[in-house]
Amino acid sequence: MKAVTTDRFSNKREHSSTKPLRKPLVTAASPQALSTGPVTSLRVLGQGFDVDLDPSQRAQRVGRYGPPTADVRLPLPSISREHALLTRVGKALEVTDLKSRNGIGYAHALHTGAYIRCEKFIVNVGDRFAFGDIGLLALDARTRRLATQLTACFGSNACDAVDRALTAVIRGDMLFIHGSADAPFLELAQTLHRYSTRQRYPLMKCDGASTSNEEIDQVCLRAAGGTMVLDMTRPFTVPARLAQHLLSSHFNLWPIVITTADTPRKVLQCFGSAILDSKRPHLELCFLGFPRRRFSVEHAVARLRALQSRRTP
Repeated sequence: MKAVTTDRFSNKREHSSTKPLRKPLVTAASPQALSTGPVTSLRVLGQGFDVDLDPSQRAQRVGRYGPPTADVRLPLPSISREHALLTRVGKALEVTDLKSRNGIGYAHALHTGAYIRCEKFIVNVGDRFAFGDIGLLALDARTRRLATQLTACFGSNACDAVDRALTAVIRGDMLFIHGSADAPFLELAQTLHRYSTRQRYPLMKCDGASTSNEEIDQVCLRAAGGTMVLDMTRPFTVPARLAQHLLSSHFNLWPIVITTADTPRKVLQCFGSAILDSKRPHLELCFLGFPRRRFSVEHAVARLRALQSRRTP
């Protein structure tokens, strides 16, 4: 697959060597079919903070200095005094450029690092877009709370890990988490599931013990529409049928893989060619805790427990 990775705007869509993607299957057990709240905040990607929006205000101007010039303050150098107008359209936002110096853009369909410059577009919860060279992620109240939880887990300096985890949770991207064999992975996975669009559906754990096709079918059927946590702390070759179900649109599963493998390459080898052969539309992979992006799962869960205990009356 050829895709252009850039943080700059592009006035034309990038060309890809892949075949046209089929329309995703949407069923009653699909996260696309679940309701989300209105966009109530914007995650500033790579900066580690969120900008809250007034849900009762139909139109809000975003600018560098805030009131009275603008309604919402985004204090970054590439933002103009009056950069963009946000207008509520149902639960979504219509974003309009206010003749800003650096423009606005929406995320490229095949790569979240590229933005297409445009004068006006619509964003929903989970969509990425940009003001100038500043990437933004639209959140509702639930995903905004998840951002707080993830920041508590990973630490205030790990904004890149928080951004990637947030995107994976909202989009349902296949998530790989690295750590030691005795790390409390399941507790972290439960937190991610609780704040995802799949919270009303099952969370199930699979450790490779189910090897027959019948057992695999039954496990995936019980987890349909929910989250499947694949415990690979004791590495094993993923059965072809299980890999096929995890990566297909039929069961609409969100796979979270927990692993002790040192590199993404090693854990991907356990899936054989299943990921490359997957026909799941817009399949994305997210890796947390691997070299250069390492974090301690034990410390993350300890911080999460401390945050929850402070909120418990």
